[in-house]
Amino acid sequence: MGSINAPVKVLQNIIRKGISGRLILGNTQGDRSFWQLHIGKGQLHYATSTEGNIERLRYGLQRHYPALVSQIPDHLEGNEYDWLKDRWQRGQLPLASLRTILQGLSQEAMAHLLSLRQASLQFDRQIGLSSILIYQDFREVIVPIADRVRHWQQLQPHFASALQRTYLSQDHALTLDHLQHVQSLCPIPGDVNLPELLGQNRCLYDIATTLRCDTLSLARALRPLVVDGVVALYPYGWEEHLSRPKVACIDDSSTVQRNVKLVLESAGCRVISVTQPLAALSSLGRDAPDLILLDINMPDLDGYTLCRMLRQCTALKETPIVMLTGRDALIDKVKARLLGASDYITKPFTPSDLTQLITKYITVENTP
Repeated sequence: MGSINAPVKVLQNIIRKGISGRLILGNTQGDRSFWQLHIGKGQLHYATSTEGNIERLRYGLQRHYPALVSQIPDHLEGNEYDWLKDRWQRGQLPLASLRTILQGLSQEAMAHLLSLRQASLQFDRQIGLSSILIYQDFREVIVPIADRVRHWQQLQPHFASALQRTYLSQDHALTLDHLQHVQSLCPIPGDVNLPELLGQNRCLYDIATTLRCDTLSLARALRPLVVDGVVALYPYGWEEHLSRPKVACIDDSSTVQRNVKLVLESAGCRVISVTQPLAALSSLGRDAPDLILLDINMPDLDGYTLCRMLRQCTALKETPIVMLTGRDALIDKVKARLLGASDYITKPFTPSDLTQLITKYITVENTP
């Protein structure tokens, strides 16, 4: 798996070379969502997400073929693509309507995918669809959603995608101004209690379906509530996300932060990036991680001093601290140990080196 800054450039290369296969792009920031593109000879067969399929299906059907919404099961044995194909084969869905739905769902996924400013990338030659029902020229898919892509980018960093779930804050009240703003962009049906709806931990796709509005309008309507702290947004699978071991990386280098995040999140960790060493004392003291990666050479406060200060914090006394540095001298390793460091790794290090080292102190899902 690699990392890219512009997903559109990857698509341009795929189109130009007429490549076939499955492309998986992951949001390395925001909600950590993953999007899949099934591609044949440089054309798009289908675009989807790796989670939230039922909510996306319900949202797409309400907009394009509401007669089938009531038939959606609580759980899909396959994916929404296969479920829709089965409805067509049973004569419940005309082929023209099926293609319209698939195109709409693909465009919805593409809007989020193309709005990513940075993404992890994985490609394999397996398209993964049981049969090909539609061929779409990428340009015909992308051109109509160009404005949507731009608007989703403008909503960042508050919104990462419509897969995010909403949570009502206990410390900030939902005001009449907030309600009126939501009403102006997404009219609230009379039988819907908005505070109750926002407090049910549902994703934006599900909320948009209930309000009968599109996800972009919903995100715009909720933006003031998010900015004011009334509504918090969490990843779709936030319960699983929160159960993962948490690693804090304290390093002023954006390159190191990006590489560490990519490696450790692929291994099943949550990574908290801290670029200001002084901020680590207060933030990590309040919410202690399972392990700390600490760079030695930083401006304002070097890693040795910060290591000693972290060890003086009651909440962090027993937390493993692994020093990251370009130094490989024995005296530096001894000094790190004397100041409370648990271990030491020299930059540059391989993904395998880093993952194997942290597994000495915490349990991760995937090891090389």
